[in-house]
Amino acid sequence: MLSALFLLTVLAAAPDAGSQPVAPAGIAAAASPLLPRYCVPAPTPSDPGVLRCAGLIGTDVYLAGDEANRRVALGAPAGFPPPLPAPAMLGRTLDWRILGARPIAGIFLYRLTSGDEALRWLVVTKPGSMERPGCIVALFDGNAEPEADVRAASFADARAPGFRCGIDRATIQGRAADTTRRLGAAWLQAAGR
Repeated sequence: MLSALFLLTVLAAAPDAGSQPVAPAGIAAAASPLLPRYCVPAPTPSDPGVLRCAGLIGTDVYLAGDEANRRVALGAPAGFPPPLPAPAMLGRTLDWRILGARPIAGIFLYRLTSGDEALRWLVVTKPGSMERPGCIVALFDGNAEPEADVRAASFADARAPGFRCGIDRATIQGRAADTTRRLGAAWLQAAGR
């Protein structure tokens, strides 16, 4: 009887199949600047204006586009997302999520202006390599989602390691304003092509 009660208690405490994945243990954080003045030209055949910036050891950060529409790729100068749907300023810091010695995600901020609205988007990206480009994993509305930076880091820790660029679809996570849902969904859809 006691063992049956123990088994029921364990089963009742177990997470259900629809719960969020658990982040691997041992994830660390680091930050690097996203300041074009500290970057060097790294032209590609398709974009002579690409910049290479210091990231983590073995994982550089690449910037493309002008200041009002800066795009980010991690690990290789490929896999840049499409231009943003509204004028945007890139934040000054890239927050890294690291498992062991390997970066599993980068999180950065865009400040967009759409009409009279000022939007803050936190973008979770998966680093790529010269063999396979990285991609966007998720977008968080920094205005509508309380503690969006903490939620983005938790989401990156749990989802980025298993996210398959080119197969899995990036999504808007948490609360989001209608403008973010509309513009963000279109941008993520274009990025997934």
